[in-house]
Amino acid sequence: MVRSNNYQVILDFWFGDIRDELAAREKQKMWYASSGQTDDVIRQQFAATLQRADKGELDHWAETARGCLALILLFDQFSRNVYRGKPEAFAFDDKALTLCYEGITCGYDKHLTLVERLFFYHPLEHAEEIQAQQQSVAMFAQLMEAYPDDPQHQAAQNAYKYALEHRDIIQQFGRFPHRNRVLNRRSSSEEQAYLQGGGKRFGQ
Repeated sequence: MVRSNNYQVILDFWFGDIRDELAAREKQKMWYASSGQTDDVIRQQFAATLQRADKGELDHWAETARGCLALILLFDQFSRNVYRGKPEAFAFDDKALTLCYEGITCGYDKHLTLVERLFFYHPLEHAEEIQAQQQSVAMFAQLMEAYPDDPQHQAAQNAYKYALEHRDIIQQFGRFPHRNRVLNRRSSSEEQAYLQGGGKRFGQ
């Protein structure tokens, strides 16, 4: 379990050694390829920390840019590993979104590396709200402009592409159809056709 004053453990686990503002390839594989082994490791090491954060015991982390990022990772990323396939996987999204909005207002995101900013903005991309999705697209577009040279530009461009995919789904359905089964929501005929036709599930 992470000690209450050591959010760096979370950042080190998730990002590893950041060079040229990007993380190593093995970390990227961990993020985007669902793995029961990774879920087990995160569940064992960080589930208790996630619960402490949910209770407000780690709110002081949000007083710094990287502390705020660590809380966002807990609520927006680690929750999906800890509770994969359960409604609780999405139960912390509102808290992550609030931290994201507040952090942007404080300018925290401007103090982070490119790869850290990608995850700082993820709560916008995960929100089932069109306003958040529109801001998500705008923030990732800004990153492309801020990093015109490869390989950073390619990473920002890929993130922008995924932001567009998320926004387009919310524009079409008002929610993410792939969450319906886990959240016990009835899928419309259009959503069923989308999912049966290979619609995006984003690892969930």
